[in-house]
Amino acid sequence: MLSNSSLDIVLHDTYYVVSHFHYVLSLGAVFGIFCGFSLWWGLIVGVLFDKFLMFVVFFIMFFGVNLTFFPLHFAGMHGYPRKYLDYPDVYCVWNIIASFGRILRVFSLLLFVFLLIDSLLKQRVFLLEEFANGGPEGALGFYVFSHSYQGEVYFWA
Repeated sequence: MLSNSSLDIVLHDTYYVVSHFHYVLSLGAVFGIFCGFSLWWGLIVGVLFDKFLMFVVFFIMFFGVNLTFFPLHFAGMHGYPRKYLDYPDVYCVWNIIASFGRILRVFSLLLFVFLLIDSLLKQRVFLLEEFANGGPEGALGFYVFSHSYQGEVYFWA
């Protein structure tokens, strides 16, 4: 949207640019990091976390990110300036909604850290048999993703 020069002139130095940038980073990169932790935590540490509470963490974080950055798109389109110490009172509603989303994100991050510490304290042992199905995992002694192993190899003669 900002590749359009007329819109870029209007939206330059507004919260639209800031919110779009952070919206993409939060939903793209940060959620990828959380997915990596969720997938590899049991293999690296050897204990499992509570899966239901991890779903709760995901949904609270997802709702918090959307509640933080999505309203700031509208505030930026209405001219909410960035790099200002004080702003007009008309943008107060957008700022309150975004602040509430930030509180949700902090709460979900604290709950995530609690789940990781809880998994270490409760010692839910990670068993390789939960994932192995008699395939190459058992032969190699560690977990291999199912798409990274091919049983038969065909050569053209």
